[in-house]
Parts: sequence; C-alpha cells; structure tokens
Amino acid sequence: MRNFIATLLLCISLSPSHAKSFSYEELVLCAQKSPAVEVFERMSRYARELKLSAEGALYPSIELSYSGAWLDEKPTMTYHMPPPIGSASAPMATTRSFESQLSLRYRLFSGFAISSLIEKREWQRRVAELKVIDKKRSIVMRLSSLYAQARMLESLLHARTDALAAVEAALKKARALYDNGMLPPSGLYNIEAALYDTKAAVADTENELRKSLETLSYISGERVDGTRGGIELPEPKNAEQIYRYALKRRADIASLEATLKIDSADIKLAKSQYFPRIDLEAALKRRGGSPTLEGDGYSNPNRSYLGFRIDWNLYSGGRTMHMGEAARYRKLASVSALIDYRQRVESEIVKAFGDLETLKKRLESAKMRIRSQKEYYELTRGRFDNGLGSADELSRAIADLAQARAAKASIEASIEMQRALVWLMGGLKSFERALTKKKKRGKR
Repeated sequence: MRNFIATLLLCISLSPSHAKSFSYEELVLCAQKSPAVEVFERMSRYARELKLSAEGALYPSIELSYSGAWLDEKPTMTYHMPPPIGSASAPMATTRSFESQLSLRYRLFSGFAISSLIEKREWQRRVAELKVIDKKRSIVMRLSSLYAQARMLESLLHARTDALAAVEAALKKARALYDNGMLPPSGLYNIEAALYDTKAAVADTENELRKSLETLSYISGERVDGTRGGIELPEPKNAEQIYRYALKRRADIASLEATLKIDSADIKLAKSQYFPRIDLEAALKRRGGSPTLEGDGYSNPNRSYLGFRIDWNLYSGGRTMHMGEAARYRKLASVSALIDYRQRVESEIVKAFGDLETLKKRLESAKMRIRSQKEYYELTRGRFDNGLGSADELSRAIADLAQARAAKASIEASIEMQRALVWLMGGLKSFERALTKKKKRGKR
C-alpha cells in the first residue's frame, strides 16, 4: 500500500506537459483520479447531502416572523338592539396591526415516513459511492486494453524495425551481386519494393502507436510517450474463485443489491400514508397597534399558545394502495434484474477464462512458428548470399519472420490484457490485491 501511495504522489506531481514512459501500476493509479471519476465522486457527495437533509426532519423546526398591516378602514362591529335602542357601531381594532411570533414545530408521528425516507436516502448514498468504485473499475478495464495495445504496437514496431534492417542489409548485398552481374534487375527491384513496403509498415505502426498513446494519455491524465514493463498479475485459479470474488466485491452487483433496499424503503413510504400525522406546535406570539407590540387597546397583546394537529387521509381514491403496489412491483423487477445480472456476470467470467486458455495455447503455437520462420530465414539468407536463392524468397522470409514476431507480441499483449480483465471481473479490490501481491513477489 505504501508503494501505491508513493506512486500516486509521483503521478500527481508530474506536469502534464512533460511526456514520459509509465508503468502499468502508475497509470492505473493516475486514471483513478481522472475527471470522469470526479463526476461520480461529486454525485456521491450530492447523495450524502440529501441524506443529511432528510435527517433534519427528525428535529424540531424553529421559525421567527414579524409582520405589519395598515387597514384602509377601521374595523368596527355593529350591534343590533331591540327598539328603542336600535343599531349601534363600536370600533374593534386600530387601522395599524403588528404581529411577531417565535414558533416551534415538531412532527411527533409521521407514520414512519421520515425514518423510511432517511433509510432510502442512506441507500441512495451507498449506491452513489458504489458507482464511484465501479467507474474506477471500468476506467481501469479500458486502460488495461489500451496499455496492452500500446505494448503490442511497441513490440510490432520493434519487429518491423528489425525487418527493415534485414531488408536494408539484403538490399546492400543484392546491389553488390547486381553490380557483378550475378543478380537480374527483377531480383534487385523486388528487394527495393520490399524495402518500401517495410518502411510503410513501420510508418503505419508508428502512427498507430502514437494514437494509442494519445488515448492512453487522455485516460490517465498524463502525457505518455511509452510503456514501461508489462501487466504483471498472478494467474487466476479458476472461474469459480473469480465469481465468488465478484459476488462479494463487485460494486455494480452491490449497487443492484442496494437498489432492493431503496425499493423496500419506497414500499414503507407508501404504507406510511395509511397512518395519521401528528404535529406539536408552541409559539410565543404578541400583537399590537404599534411596532412595540404592546396591544391595540381592544385585545390582549399576548397571543402565545401550545397546540397539536392531527392529519389523517381516510380516502384518496385508491392512490395510496396503488402507490404501494407500484413500489412492490418495482422491487420484484429489481430482484429479477439482480438475478439476471449475476448470471450474466458468471457467464462472462467463464467465457473470459476460456479466452485466456485459448490465448495461452496460441502463444505456444506462435513461439514454435517464430522458431521455424527464423530457421527458414537463416537458411534463405545463406542461400541468397551464396547465389543459390532468389531475392523473392529472401523478401518473403523476412516478411514471414516479422509477421510471426508480430503475432507473438500481439498474443502476449492479449494474454496480459485478458488476465487483467479476469481479475477486474472479480472487482476492483480483487484486482488491486492481485496487483500488489505480484509486485511484492517481484521484489523478493
């Protein structure tokens, strides 16, 4: 872990304007700090704040208000008395009215709505955190593919560069034979054509490597001009082991499991509408005809009170029942989605192991092919040097050897990539442990 932190600090301290070669471990750490991950980290923070906001409903609310009003007419009350008195009017308040109130409100019972909402927000926060981890895993998977591709192109470039050197040497020998009248023009032109073909192949490989490194730079956030070392990971034991790791450590699977908890909370929220809501309220309240709130001469200034309120929805046209049913069916759908996703993950892991084993067998074949092509090239080169072989045979021998080496490099890079993908299928934590374990063994 200490080595990972040191590498991370090195990665952060590097200026993006200076390109350099990076190891796979360094790029893995750098990629996990990319802006794409920051988006999910901030959404995780957003979900956390929503959860804290929901918890605020557990506490009472305190509000302070002060108001004033100026009436157009003075409030009066008319008294209707029997004759001979008749009707009479009397003032009831002043034209100016001021009121101040400090109130405390507390929901004593909500039908478990508040606790259910808090539970829902908590699981939503957990899902947001898991999405951060899964985003890192997906970025590392893409990085692994790009790194292996860059490694393959570097090996291919090396093989084609060697082929170019071999063609140049053959061309030098061919010109000497041509000058001495021992080689027809067609043989010389054949090797010259092979030279231009090989140069074009080298240029094409260099361009593909530049594009691959540019994409690698974008993913990692660093200017990468080359790779340093391979993807060193231990061999996974079997598909069953990786699947067990996936069930325990895969963030995407855990996210679907957390979604079930969110659906359960929604069911509780729907059922809470069947219960009454009880609120308590206390207030310090004063009223008056002036801003000092000393009364208006008609009624007492102190209007403080303590009270309660009960709200109970007895009938809503079946809305509450259908909301509960909708939440229940959504949870059932989430259960089916989780089962289907687990089966898909298991199938992908089994297929990934099969691909890895196939690549290993292809590597053995590629090694034997290189051995064969190398021997054939040496034989053809000796025959050509002694005037017993044609330039066409030599050109094809050089091209075949370069192609065999390129095929081996491609398979080796594919094996490294596939091994990394298998470990990542077991979860980001499984992959990091495997990477750390291999690194420690390498140091020993």
